[in-house]
Formats: sequence, C-alpha cells, structure tokens
Amino acid sequence: PLAHLGKPVNIGPLYEDGEWVQARALVTEPLRALGFRFESPHVPMRVLSLTNFYPSLIQLFCKQLIARLNDPARVSFDSSASPPYIVTLDHLDEAYHSEELRAQIGERFKMTLRLDPRYGVIALSFALEIADSADSDLAITGWTTAEFRDKAVAWWREGFRDSSSYEAFKTLLDEMVGLGVLRKNGQGNYLIRNSNVLKLLGTHKEIEENLQDAAERKAAPDPGREVFRRVLDKQGS
Repeated sequence: PLAHLGKPVNIGPLYEDGEWVQARALVTEPLRALGFRFESPHVPMRVLSLTNFYPSLIQLFCKQLIARLNDPARVSFDSSASPPYIVTLDHLDEAYHSEELRAQIGERFKMTLRLDPRYGVIALSFALEIADSADSDLAITGWTTAEFRDKAVAWWREGFRDSSSYEAFKTLLDEMVGLGVLRKNGQGNYLIRNSNVLKLLGTHKEIEENLQDAAERKAAPDPGREVFRRVLDKQGS
C-alpha cells in the first residue's frame, strides 16, 4: 500500500551499499570518546561479525564490552601504558562469552523472526537439514526457492496456505535476505547468512522442538479489507 511513496527502504543490518562503514563507526567512535583504541582494524570488524551488523546488537555488545573493560575487579590494561586503552580480540571474546549478553542477542534475533512466524519455520527447516544432512556443503550450496518452499510447507502447511506459490514464497525469502537472516549465493540459491546466525537459531534439540511447535500452531487469520476501516462511535459518526 505504500508503493506510491517511492523506493522501499529496507530496515535491516548495516552491510549493504557501504553501510558497514556506519556500523563500524557505531563501534569505534563512542569507544574512542571514552579513551579506548582498537589494537587493529580487525577488532571492530570482529564486533560486526559477532552481531551480524545489526545496530541494536552492536549497542548491546559494546555496552557489555565497556562494562567488562571498566570492571574494577578485572585488570584489563597496564596502568603504566594507559590511556589510551587498547582493546584486543581477547577483550571481545571475554565480553561475548557472557551468558547475559548471548541471551540478549538471541532474544533480539528471535524478535526479528517473530515479525512473521513463517520466517522462523523457513530458517529452522534449513538449519535442521544442515544438522541432519550428510552433505557437509549444504550450508554453502543452499536451497532453491522450490526446495525451501517444499520443506517449510511440509512442516507448517496451514501457515503457508496463502503463500505457497513460487512467487509468494520467493518474496518471503527476499524479505529474509533484507532482514539479514538469509543471503543468496552465486547460483541464486538461498542459505543462512553466516555461522553466527545459525548458532542463534539454537541447538539441534531446540530447532526440532520449535519446528514441532510450529507444526501444531494455527495460522493467524488474514483479515479482509473490510476490517481496515475507522471504528464508528455510538452515534454512528
């Protein structure tokens, strides 16, 4: 309904069209203002990799990182050589291993999948196939649109009853690319964006349980256009 307003604006990770530069600045500039410097350019890029370039996840990660670096119970820097305080990959690993941070990152990612329950079934069905498949290259070769559709519909036929056509399903996959959950390879197949996203989908047991829950879930009703109208008051005005 908003097509007349011009080109759609994708709200997703900051990695296309040079947006990764802004994502890196979201890591480096606030920490620079606090007196921190990175050991090498690879260190802030590691933050972006761990957070899948999502701005909200970058903020969560950096908040945890600063808390760790400023923890008086830890000796993170040589006082005779600081400031500036040099942040290393070891500091990032310590922050990332925080159970609280990983739980927060996982929950934020799941919020993305909950934008449309079909997204979760699509991603989980592929993740389960990777876990169960003897084909070690599946995570790289990906699936065609038809393969994704067949697997997802097999798990939740009711949920895809209005979107099982080739074009409708391709639209769903492209939306997931825009959200940073999937990507397309050189052959035009779709696959999970990277190993970090795969980890966020859960363990093998969690993936199976979530798919089983989806199989038993009723699809949300699709309201007709007559529902989208202004509610009248008691006087009928």
